[in-house]
Amino acid sequence: MRSATAAKTIARPWKKDRAIATAPVTSKAPTSRLFGLHSATIVRKQVEAFVALVALFCGLALLSGCHHIPKGRSSVDRVDIRGEDAVSGLQDKIATKPSPKFVWLFRGILYEYSVYDRFVLQDDLARVEAYYRERGFFEARARAGRVFHKDDQHVRIEILVEEGKPVLTKKGVIQGVPQGDPVAALSANAALARALPVDKPFDNDKYVEAKEQIKASLTERGYAHAVVESEATIDLVNHAVVPVFKVEPGPVSRYGAITIKGLGHLPESNVRRTLDLHPGARFDSAELTDAQQEALGLGVFASVDIEPKLAKTADGAPDPVVPLEITVEPAKLRAWQIGGGVEFDSLKTDIHGVIGWEHHNFFGGLRTFSIVFRPGLILYPLRVNNITAPTDVLLAEKLKLELRQPSFI
Repeated sequence: MRSATAAKTIARPWKKDRAIATAPVTSKAPTSRLFGLHSATIVRKQVEAFVALVALFCGLALLSGCHHIPKGRSSVDRVDIRGEDAVSGLQDKIATKPSPKFVWLFRGILYEYSVYDRFVLQDDLARVEAYYRERGFFEARARAGRVFHKDDQHVRIEILVEEGKPVLTKKGVIQGVPQGDPVAALSANAALARALPVDKPFDNDKYVEAKEQIKASLTERGYAHAVVESEATIDLVNHAVVPVFKVEPGPVSRYGAITIKGLGHLPESNVRRTLDLHPGARFDSAELTDAQQEALGLGVFASVDIEPKLAKTADGAPDPVVPLEITVEPAKLRAWQIGGGVEFDSLKTDIHGVIGWEHHNFFGGLRTFSIVFRPGLILYPLRVNNITAPTDVLLAEKLKLELRQPSFI
């Protein structure tokens, strides 16, 4: 991308009252004390206003958002899981949860009570065991869900877990890799090793990820029709599991016709140049992902979808020629930017506004032109390492122009 940027910054002080500048030196101390008292008064009033606002908000919440525990039911005040050592995150996997608190203090305000249900708790014990199995603990048992009644309407729940010994992943096996392509075989085995570490507790999510990674390693080598099936043999006696992946690579494929839909008034030639995909080139799923990101990087599309059209020949074999259908959704080409902010750091303190305009197809060719104007006030010499009252207010303006041209190389 080529860019051109121009910036202009102007700073000048406002005029001050000369009488203050020529005041006697002896008046500075009383003025400083008065300024300190005045600042303290302002701070106190701000704190009082904030407290009053919080009190008003809480009062409105009490009047409009109070909830009651249903008659004959109990609110869940706390849920504890005992024995959770090797696996974490169980609290997010169960449906029985403690009643939420408003501002971390009050239950039943704005938020409804979480009501105890013994059938839900029973299902939660099964959820805990299922979650442990997915993490390689096939002998884990949620053996009790104990309920402690604090009174007639409040309970505390305790779930006891026995994790057991985990099942460890052994070296996986890949069957059916292309015999005449040693690079593809190495890539597939490397993907398996990354996704499923050996002698670690079996993880079902990583097992599924390994299957996807093995397929990706093949589609990046041109095997667009690759199919990967998986199975895992679990030995509970020895606490070991051997994952097996069966591969049907299919033929090495090449790109067919490449069509682009949804461009509207945008120039197709520039988009094709950015995608850099050519009919007859070897299929590469990683290249398709890169092309999608390059198209989105133009800033003129809200979405870009590249779909390989896999098909079969007349005799039912996978067709080695894979057409590509690219569907784009143009974004807004022109946009305004209006805002503001405060900057407080070791260099300066400033209050500024921002107004800008950008065009993502400036005079055609997918050029991006933007202009940003940032006027502001600098409170001198106030900054992080110099907390003092400002003595000067400086005007500052910054203008930025930028033109970006898509590369043709």
